[in-house]
Amino acid sequence: MSSEDQRNTMIVLLADGSKHSIQELQGMTTVGDLGSLVGLASIRDVLLWNHFRTPQELSRMSYDDQRNTLIVELNQATGKAIPELQGMNDFQLVESGCQTWRMF
Repeated sequence: MSSEDQRNTMIVLLADGSKHSIQELQGMTTVGDLGSLVGLASIRDVLLWNHFRTPQELSRMSYDDQRNTLIVELNQATGKAIPELQGMNDFQLVESGCQTWRMF
């Protein structure tokens, strides 16, 4: 599968897994520190795997909603300050979640 096909597949999956339209998702970068398709998919996976939100709840949440939910859950689990967590990029948050909840 080409990288463009992979991107399009991720867009279709995230259109079902977030409140973003295909058009909105097409405007997002594939990879980046904040607000990328891979970042949204990774945050969504942490929330889903740890049962913080159901697939139905996540489908009604924006990238910002999902990111903020992960920040709140990490704050409650680790005691790290909200401003410190807000200063992290998406992948740092996901890594922190994976370590905190021993996902891997």
